[in-house]
Amino acid sequence: MNAINPDLGLYVAEQILIQRFKTSEKELAQLGHLARFCQMEPEDSKRYKTYLSLQRYKINMAMVDIVIMGLTQEMRDFVKARYRDDKSFHRIAIELFVCEATLHKWNRFILQALATMSSYTLAGDDIYRPNVVRNMIHLLDMRINTFQETEKLEYNKVWLASLVDKRRRYRKLLEALMEIQAAYRKADTGDRNYVRYQVINEKIRHSNENVSQIAGRCGVSLATVHKHLKSYTDVVQKYIA
Repeated sequence: MNAINPDLGLYVAEQILIQRFKTSEKELAQLGHLARFCQMEPEDSKRYKTYLSLQRYKINMAMVDIVIMGLTQEMRDFVKARYRDDKSFHRIAIELFVCEATLHKWNRFILQALATMSSYTLAGDDIYRPNVVRNMIHLLDMRINTFQETEKLEYNKVWLASLVDKRRRYRKLLEALMEIQAAYRKADTGDRNYVRYQVINEKIRHSNENVSQIAGRCGVSLATVHKHLKSYTDVVQKYIA
């Protein structure tokens, strides 16, 4: 992080990432038990605020797992070395045979992805990641239901309405992803839309690959890949805007 001109969002994301690797599964389970105990007393404002805080902590930890799930194996190795093992960028660069500049670029990308997700917002590449979308919907369900099920709980209604709208749009995105996958499974090679389904499906299966790699997998031109990915993006972009 830049100590002179820090980015608050990235700083918070970095702290969440550190917490995730410093918190054991046993400790997470214990916090979960405590959260459920506090949840049982919605009339006790102090206890219920503790529940909300613990729930947010649990969601933060889950968000780290979701972000890591969408990374390449090399980037996952970097995250573990940096935030679990507390290794320096210099040492990680030697161990992974990657230059330090690339590691810093990865680090900023990962922190930015986590900062975005912490606001319950999907990133652009997530339109090809059904598991990320599905998990985000689950986290939104957790947070929204907490407020909707408690009549006396004070909360920002505009904020809650924005979460409900995001959940609605993300469900639409997930439906679109599932429809594309189902259409590809049913399509024959002679179908008019077969190449379109194939290109988008390969991008879903290999979301970290670039256009050239997807073209190689499908045996089509770069222009064909660009055309079909753009047609898909034009349809679903509104769901994450």
